[in-house]
Amino acid sequence: MKTKLLLKATFVALLFIACSKEQDSETNNSNLKSSYRAAEPDDNYNYDIMKLQGEALKEMTQHFEFSADRDDVRLETENGVRIEISTSSLTIGGERVQGDVILEYVEIFKRSSMAIANKTTMGISDEQTDEIEGTDLEPLVTGGEFFINITTVDGEQLDNGADITLTVPADLTGGPGDVMTAWDGIERENGDVAWEEEEDAEPLGTGEQGYYLFNPDEFGWSNIDRFWDYSGATTTIQVDVPAGYDDTNCSVYLATVGEQNILAPLDTYDASTELFSEHYGQVPVGLDGYIVFVSGTTSQWEYAIIPVTFAPNDIIVVDAGDIVTGSQADVENAIDALP
Repeated sequence: MKTKLLLKATFVALLFIACSKEQDSETNNSNLKSSYRAAEPDDNYNYDIMKLQGEALKEMTQHFEFSADRDDVRLETENGVRIEISTSSLTIGGERVQGDVILEYVEIFKRSSMAIANKTTMGISDEQTDEIEGTDLEPLVTGGEFFINITTVDGEQLDNGADITLTVPADLTGGPGDVMTAWDGIERENGDVAWEEEEDAEPLGTGEQGYYLFNPDEFGWSNIDRFWDYSGATTTIQVDVPAGYDDTNCSVYLATVGEQNILAPLDTYDASTELFSEHYGQVPVGLDGYIVFVSGTTSQWEYAIIPVTFAPNDIIVVDAGDIVTGSQADVENAIDALP
């Protein structure tokens, strides 16, 4: 039996239980400290894979320093996204900010970046089924995942809700998508993000120029997305990883052939069976895809990519011999080479 998603807070709680270039005088400073947890590994990190993925996210972070005293600011990112900021909307405690501020910014468009940074594309379903424990999630097709935050140069956090517009080339994700809307990210304990569509979200038009015009409604993670329109049968699968690996030291993802802008996590682990799975039951039966396994030490990555045709209630085995070691670039290149 299905029930409408009415109380956001309830399902968010269940979710956690269930599992540059620049146009004016501003500077892009890659050495500034990030203010958000996932980009700055520290003693709170218990496992090497989280450190590796945190370092990868830190490397993706672009920093722009500019004066809040000047007129509206226009920036351009490494991938050609244009950022426009109304400086009059930059406040602390309701008072307009004076002096220099720092914009922290991340942009993710590819499956490889999603995997090495642990930022997948699963959205909270419009309707929730009583049969699935926790929050129902469905795969999203992304037009870009973004992190935005602004602080003073001394690290003081600005008020949320600044007036920011992103002009995002649709070609970065293969061209304009049908009925893309804005989504907010809910970060999980392992650093991954589940996405929730903004209330009363309107389609993000691209117009003749082929750009999404996107106004994130708050600092943190946001996304240009739509639900994947796959209409075939779906199932739940399990993945058996080699001895010595579990949810404390590896991540397991699912990629589908032909869907470059989707990466799903296997977000549950049963210690009694030693199997990874996904609690949402949205694996497409009969389609070809890949299981992407990533792990590593503090100095190198371990990874495996297993081709598979998804079958109902399948158990897919990752053997020790499937795992190779390499650099972050090796992992990215291997995932980017997938069709």
